[in-house]
Amino acid sequence: MRNPDLMERIARRTGLPVISSQEKGYPPQAIESMAFAYIALLTLSGRPGNIPEVTGALAPAVLGQITPPPGGLDPLGLQGIARRADIHLPFPDRPRRTG
Repeated sequence: MRNPDLMERIARRTGLPVISSQEKGYPPQAIESMAFAYIALLTLSGRPGNIPEVTGALAPAVLGQITPPPGGLDPLGLQGIARRADIHLPFPDRPRRTG
């Protein structure tokens, strides 16, 4: 959002209005870290993190690599963290929560 030329070019090329994520309640400085967290969650759950129609990839693929700490990952611990944080991100194969 700090590059007005890029924002204008995106709007012109897509024909869509370009707004700040702040208008949707997401601080612009947090978007990159949120994207990486989303990709990490997709990877941990074994879901593809790419969109072949957008990236030009030949097929959907799980992105990145998880390197567990010594002793491994604790799946129940991860589930507990997700439950306590009420983490539910929209996956293509899972309907979005409505309330």
